[in-house]
Amino acid sequence: MNYFWLYLSAVIMNLPFGYARSFFPRKSWRNFAIKMFLIHFPIPFIVLLRGSLGIERSWTTILIGVAFGLLGQFIGNRLLPRLIGTPRKEQAPDPVTSAPARMEIEGESN
Repeated sequence: MNYFWLYLSAVIMNLPFGYARSFFPRKSWRNFAIKMFLIHFPIPFIVLLRGSLGIERSWTTILIGVAFGLLGQFIGNRLLPRLIGTPRKEQAPDPVTSAPARMEIEGESN
């Protein structure tokens, strides 16, 4: 029964962080650190919960916990905005990764 609570809490803890990730551009180097923070922030809490529930560390419990954490991120990122009805804003292209646009100076004639 402890495993059920651990994996359920892994999904629930990752829902808001996946939802927050949905507001950042998908391929943006500028927001890379923020997205990595949102992905990895719940991990220490899940590890502490696993220790407090008395669940041993084994490869199977770690891998299943990671899978349920990814499921929570996916639900929060893809399905939760659709269920809530949050409009996703179209993001402007990232100036770091997109091709530079030619800027025209006023008064310049070609």
